[in-house]
Amino acid sequence: MIPDTPDPDFPHLHHLKAIGQHEDLLQAVREAIDPLAPGLEPGAFQLRESRQGRYAAVTCSLVVENPEQLQAIYAAIQKIEGVLLCL
Repeated sequence: MIPDTPDPDFPHLHHLKAIGQHEDLLQAVREAIDPLAPGLEPGAFQLRESRQGRYAAVTCSLVVENPEQLQAIYAAIQKIEGVLLCL
Protein backbone atom coordinates (compact mmCIF):
# COMPACT_ATOMS: atom_id res chain seq x y z
CA MET A 1 0.00 0.00 0.00
CA ILE A 2 1.32 3.42 -0.98
CA PRO A 3 1.06 5.97 1.83
CA ASP A 4 -0.96 9.12 1.20
CA THR A 5 1.29 11.82 -0.11
CA PRO A 6 0.32 15.47 -0.19
CA ASP A 7 -0.73 16.88 -3.54
CA PRO A 8 2.01 19.33 -4.59
CA ASP A 9 -0.60 21.55 -6.26
CA PHE A 10 -2.47 22.22 -3.00
CA PRO A 11 -3.08 24.41 -1.16
CA HIS A 12 -3.18 27.18 -3.74
CA LEU A 13 -4.96 30.43 -4.52
CA HIS A 14 -7.79 29.68 -6.91
CA HIS A 15 -9.98 32.08 -8.88
CA LEU A 16 -13.32 30.65 -9.87
CA LYS A 17 -16.01 32.31 -11.92
CA ALA A 18 -19.75 31.67 -12.04
CA ILE A 19 -21.71 33.14 -14.94
CA GLY A 20 -25.45 33.16 -15.11
CA GLN A 21 -28.84 34.76 -14.84
CA HIS A 22 -29.90 34.99 -11.23
CA GLU A 23 -31.60 37.78 -9.30
CA ASP A 24 -28.71 37.93 -6.80
CA LEU A 25 -25.92 35.77 -8.16
CA LEU A 26 -23.34 37.26 -5.81
CA GLN A 27 -25.30 36.29 -2.69
CA ALA A 28 -26.14 32.86 -4.10
CA VAL A 29 -22.45 32.12 -4.78
CA ARG A 30 -21.46 33.32 -1.30
CA GLU A 31 -24.07 31.06 0.30
CA ALA A 32 -22.98 28.07 -1.80
CA ILE A 33 -19.28 28.49 -0.97
CA ASP A 34 -19.58 29.40 2.73
CA PRO A 35 -20.07 25.87 4.12
CA LEU A 36 -17.07 24.65 2.10
CA ALA A 37 -14.75 27.62 2.65
CA PRO A 38 -16.06 29.52 5.67
CA GLY A 39 -14.89 32.95 6.66
CA LEU A 40 -14.15 34.45 3.25
CA GLU A 41 -13.96 38.22 3.35
CA PRO A 42 -16.40 40.23 1.20
CA GLY A 43 -13.40 41.40 -0.85
CA ALA A 44 -12.87 37.82 -2.04
CA PHE A 45 -15.91 38.24 -4.31
CA GLN A 46 -16.33 40.47 -7.34
CA LEU A 47 -19.50 40.99 -9.39
CA ARG A 48 -19.54 42.10 -12.98
CA GLU A 49 -22.64 42.49 -15.12
CA SER A 50 -22.79 42.17 -18.90
CA ARG A 51 -23.24 45.31 -20.99
CA GLN A 52 -26.95 44.73 -21.52
CA GLY A 53 -27.42 43.48 -17.95
CA ARG A 54 -28.68 40.06 -19.02
CA TYR A 55 -25.91 38.11 -17.34
CA ALA A 56 -23.74 38.49 -14.29
CA ALA A 57 -20.36 37.02 -13.46
CA VAL A 58 -19.09 36.45 -9.95
CA THR A 59 -15.40 35.83 -9.41
CA CYS A 60 -14.23 34.41 -6.10
CA SER A 61 -10.59 34.21 -5.04
CA LEU A 62 -9.86 31.72 -2.28
CA VAL A 63 -7.22 29.34 -1.01
CA VAL A 64 -8.23 25.78 -1.83
CA GLU A 65 -6.77 23.10 0.44
CA ASN A 66 -7.29 19.97 -1.67
CA PRO A 67 -8.89 18.67 -4.87
CA GLU A 68 -11.93 17.36 -3.00
CA GLN A 69 -12.71 20.81 -1.61
CA LEU A 70 -12.38 22.36 -5.07
CA GLN A 71 -14.67 19.75 -6.61
CA ALA A 72 -17.26 20.28 -3.86
CA ILE A 73 -17.20 24.05 -4.39
CA TYR A 74 -17.77 23.70 -8.13
CA ALA A 75 -20.59 21.21 -7.52
CA ALA A 76 -22.28 23.59 -5.07
CA ILE A 77 -22.09 26.50 -7.49
CA GLN A 78 -23.43 24.45 -10.39
CA LYS A 79 -26.54 23.70 -8.31
CA ILE A 80 -27.47 27.40 -8.20
CA GLU A 81 -30.51 28.03 -10.34
CA GLY A 82 -29.58 30.19 -13.32
CA VAL A 83 -25.85 29.39 -13.33
CA LEU A 84 -24.88 28.73 -16.93
CA LEU A 85 -21.14 28.29 -16.62
CA CYS A 86 -18.65 27.74 -13.86
CA LEU A 87 -14.94 28.14 -14.60
